[in-house]
Amino acid sequence: ITNIGDRCLVDMLDNRRKVTIVEFLRSLPNPEKIQAASTDMYRPYREAIQEVLPHVLCAFERFLEPKQALIHTTGSSTTRTN
Repeated sequence: ITNIGDRCLVDMLDNRRKVTIVEFLRSLPNPEKIQAASTDMYRPYREAIQEVLPHVLCAFERFLEPKQALIHTTGSSTTRTN
């Protein structure tokens, strides 16, 4: 998962299961600041974004490698602190 605005890696998830993606998205600080997501057509990505971030515009990249997904944000709103 990357923050395109800040050009940085936000996190690398252990797997591509929907439950993992949903858990990650729910852990993000300030999710209301996320404006758009860009992902491949992998169904769990789409479903997780729609479930957790229904306000987010989702663009589907048909040319991305299947294991790539990007979360676009404004500023550093998705930078995680552990």
